[in-house]
Amino acid sequence: MGVFEAAFKKLKGTQGFIDVYWPKKLICEQKSRGEDLDKAVTQAIEYLQAIAKVAEDDLPRYVIVCDFEKLQLHDLETNQQQEILIANLADHAELFGFISGYEVEFRVLHEAANIAAAERMGRLHDQLQENGYDGHVLKVMLIRLLFCMFAEDTGIFNKCQFEDLIVKRTAADGSDLADRLNTLFYVLKCLFSGCER
Repeated sequence: MGVFEAAFKKLKGTQGFIDVYWPKKLICEQKSRGEDLDKAVTQAIEYLQAIAKVAEDDLPRYVIVCDFEKLQLHDLETNQQQEILIANLADHAELFGFISGYEVEFRVLHEAANIAAAERMGRLHDQLQENGYDGHVLKVMLIRLLFCMFAEDTGIFNKCQFEDLIVKRTAADGSDLADRLNTLFYVLKCLFSGCER
């Protein structure tokens, strides 16, 4: 985990303190509002050089500098940089997946998966429309199906629970699929908002 105010001697021999040092992961330099973040990056690079000299295997991949108004995230491996307003930080939480163990490759795969999922939802929309769903009813059906897929993906449902319902608990020709889905949606409605007795 990260160490706050980690003491390091810079290459010039002066003593310095890294605001946050997380070996193999990141270093952070926090500055006062309005201070030059380029100088903060230069300071971080000096610390990285000092780390490389004494513990090269612990060299972090990411540098974060911040002035309480904006934050810069630098990926030293891919040479990518993002600048984010602190007010909008929640909208960019995925950029910090590396803290949980996800790397840049995960974000690329995640983006490709989102595109594939959107294309599949588009095909599903067209197929449902061909089978008589339209307007509000079609939108509700798509939202319910999307929720079920999201719930399975995020652990609200057990792993493969929704997929198993579709694949293993319906007729191969799909003749009872609508009935099974309606039952599932009714049960979910009862769980989340209660049912009339």
